[in-house]
This record gives sequence, structure tokens and C-alpha cells, in this order.
Amino acid sequence: MWKEQWITFLKKRKIDIIITFIVFVLSKLFSLLPPFKMEAPNNHPSYHYSKQENTFTRNITITIDFFIPLICIILLCLKNHYISGLFNSILSFIFNDSLNGTITQLYKIFAGRPRPFYFNGCNPSLYTCTKSFPSGHSSFSMAGLLFLSLFIYFYFKKSNIHLKSLPSVFLCGIPSLLAIIIAVTRTRDHYHHFSDILGGLILGSFVAIISFFSTYQRFYTEEEDETIDYEIVNNKTVLLEEE
Repeated sequence: MWKEQWITFLKKRKIDIIITFIVFVLSKLFSLLPPFKMEAPNNHPSYHYSKQENTFTRNITITIDFFIPLICIILLCLKNHYISGLFNSILSFIFNDSLNGTITQLYKIFAGRPRPFYFNGCNPSLYTCTKSFPSGHSSFSMAGLLFLSLFIYFYFKKSNIHLKSLPSVFLCGIPSLLAIIIAVTRTRDHYHHFSDILGGLILGSFVAIISFFSTYQRFYTEEEDETIDYEIVNNKTVLLEEE
């Protein structure tokens, strides 16, 4: 079954897979390009903060906003035997992360905003010193964890789990709340201005919503390619034509 579903997925989603791969490569290439360098006034207090240690390091953040959501999505799909949905969910989530990375890096290059510790702990010759807007931690966290929140919500809905109960609502919202916590630490650590963080959260939310709702119908399917759909017309069973 797995082999047949995998082959069917590759045939049906080959264009999506190619696009995802291209977007992923672009996100990596853009991260290497030099940004525009916005002038930072020497007497402006916004650029004289002291550099602090990261509350959430890059590796920890990647684990929280990429690997943990991906594992949760895989486990939920396997629990209900959504084999086709599993492949589609993984592809959509990777596209979500890659698209967010591409747009985030493009904005960083275009804005070229100095970090809050630009004059106190940053080597001006480094590209990262003028890539403050938008906050990558904020955009990636919100993109990955909001995607997971939406997935859990619609998983509950598909599984007929009572969504009005407080535990269900709280469980759906936990990933998004965690994303906001990660984002807020970036201003506390003096790595980003508040507007950088807000911009990152908005960007990540936009990408997650677009990525999720463009393909969410494919997530909760069980043997979708072997399922035959019927419709009752004038008390007769009619086979629906495949789109």
C-alpha cells in the first residue's frame, strides 16, 4: 500500500515537488547575498544596545519550529492511517518553511536594517549585522507553529473531537503561543527591534495560512486514490466523474 500511495503521490504532485525544491534552493541562495546597508546614525540609541546571549539558539529554534511540528504531523497522519495525506502534509510543510525562508531573506536584503547592537558587538563587515528586518526567528517560528496549530484544529474537526472544550482549544493554540514567546525573546536579547519582530510574525502568519489552506483538503485523506465517490440522484446511485 505504501509503495502504491508513494508512486501515486509522485505522479500527482510532481509539479508541486519541483516548485518546492526551487523555492527551497532560492531560500538558501538569498541567505548568502549581501544586503542593502541602511545608515545607522552613531548618536541614535536604537543601535547602541549591548549584545546578549540568544534565549533560543538557531538550532533550538529549528528544532521547535520545524522538526517538532513535522514529527507531530507525521504521527497524527499515521494514527488515522492518512497515508496519502501524510505525503501531502510533509510536502506542504516543507514548502511552507521554504517559502517563508525565501521571502524573509528577500526582505532582509532589501531593508538592510542594522541590528540593535550594531555599534556594540557587531562587525559591520558581516552581512548579518544589517539583516535585522524582519526577524527570522519570528517569521520561521510563526510559519511552522501556526501551520501546526491549523493542522491540529482541522485534525480534531475531521476526527469529530469536540472543539469547544477548553483543553482542545488550548492544545490548538499552544504552538502559536510558543511562536510568540520565541519572537518576544529577540527584542529582549537585543537581536531585533520590536518592529522587526512584528514584521516577522505577520510574515510568518501570512505564509502559514497561504501554505496550509492551499492544500489542506489533501491532508485528511485515507486511500484517496482508491476511494470511489458516489452521489444519489433521483434515488439512483451515480458514480462521480474524477476531476
